[in-house]
Amino acid sequence: FVPLFDLNLYLTSRSIEAHRQYHKLQNVKPSIYLDSCNLTVNINMMHISPLACTTGLFNGVGKILKPQGLLLTYGVFSNVDFDHSLRYRHPEWGLRDVSFLKTLGQENGLRLEEIVDMPANNKCLLFHKDSVV
Repeated sequence: FVPLFDLNLYLTSRSIEAHRQYHKLQNVKPSIYLDSCNLTVNINMMHISPLACTTGLFNGVGKILKPQGLLLTYGVFSNVDFDHSLRYRHPEWGLRDVSFLKTLGQENGLRLEEIVDMPANNKCLLFHKDSVV
């Protein structure tokens, strides 16, 4: 589990262990504490959550991603009608501008390396964490 979200994830870790013990689950391994990773994948989250979740994603990934690690995001980034419908449903939802995400990445040591067009107006954004010099 990621150390950046100590309270929630440690509680989650304890909860997993409590369920394992209570239900005597032999097919569920104990949760482990992860302090770094090579890859983080984020799918369809940024547009259906408050902006604070997106900034939290980039802040957290910038801290735990190993040098040369990757952040892969997938979602909708350019459909104006969809953006309006999201904001109508919840004022904190909406499409995130790619240039904003590029800047947010740079602020957290992540370089936008590639944008890949996907079906149905979706895109994959690939961010790369450069080596620590």
